[in-house]
Amino acid sequence: MVNSDRLNRWLTLGANVGILAGLILVAVQIQQNSQLVRTQLVNDGNLASNELWVSAAGENVMETMAKAIEDPLELTFAEFLVVDTFLLVPAR
Repeated sequence: MVNSDRLNRWLTLGANVGILAGLILVAVQIQQNSQLVRTQLVNDGNLASNELWVSAAGENVMETMAKAIEDPLELTFAEFLVVDTFLLVPAR
């Protein structure tokens, strides 16, 4: 009777330790998942921003860049914005 009572206490202690370890692991997984979701949201925002700037730059980016190198004083304001977008947006 004493041995079975003692065994029962040890089994209860082991079960409680197992439950506590499981709860700690769940908390760690929730924290990691939250960090992953935050990172994914930042990445999605960056991708959307890049797509916006690429579409704003237009189709003749290389021609505008060549003009900016050869004769920067002849750039129109729209071409200047394309150069600004191409050169400075990745640094922002």
